[in-house]
Amino acid sequence: MELATAPVISIDDETDALAALRAMHTNQIRHLPVLSAGSCVGIVSETDLLTGLLTRTRGPLPTCGELCRRPAPSVDERASRAHVARVMRESASDAVVVWSGRHVVGVLTAVDLVRSLVQEGETP
Repeated sequence: MELATAPVISIDDETDALAALRAMHTNQIRHLPVLSAGSCVGIVSETDLLTGLLTRTRGPLPTCGELCRRPAPSVDERASRAHVARVMRESASDAVVVWSGRHVVGVLTAVDLVRSLVQEGETP
């Protein structure tokens, strides 16, 4: 799907929330697919990370694996914008992981959908 953010920047499930926020800040993104042993197990948002960090009381920093949405809302790379919007609504998420076969090829956000509609001036 050409609208998806690519190349994919992902994060390991054992990475702590602060390190993930740093990666998001550095790459100017708000969502990261979460990998465990090379497989996508979820997606974590900036809000998930902030909530996890700001509501913790003591102990080690929470990990992306602890804070991510499992399973990640996802679509095939050939999905229509309308289908993507439905998946976002049904999963109460503003981002989906985009797959090509068994490989994650991008992250598609609501902002990406809005941008595509505004730029093309058409409906889904």
